[in-house]
Amino acid sequence: MKKNIGSYPVRVQAPWKLKKVVSPDEKFAKILLLPFAFVFHHIFRYWMEEMVEFVMKGGGNRQGVWLIDVTEENYPINNANAYVEKKILGEDYALVCEHLFRNREISVGDEIELYWDTEIQKFIFKLIKKCHVL
Repeated sequence: MKKNIGSYPVRVQAPWKLKKVVSPDEKFAKILLLPFAFVFHHIFRYWMEEMVEFVMKGGGNRQGVWLIDVTEENYPINNANAYVEKKILGEDYALVCEHLFRNREISVGDEIELYWDTEIQKFIFKLIKKCHVL
């Protein structure tokens, strides 16, 4: 299944993994945009109803989440300062993860993979391919 966010294609695979290329807007805001369908079917269904309702209201409501960076599989890094919020315009959501962008030096064009681990109730992130801009 493919969906476009701006001009960047997003692929939902396996069926819970989101693979995408980081856009200039995401890099600038230090967020990963999450399509509504992905969030609704693969994340919200595992959250408590009160948490989902709180985030869905928008208006700056956010839910703190854990994010584990498994780019280096033998050395996973926990990022506790991430949160999910509803975007002001449209139906999509954002995973705000400033520490991840800074620590992993995420750039425009980098390919990433992200999913919600239902067993440990955390996002799992992996940098698949670094974009080398000259």
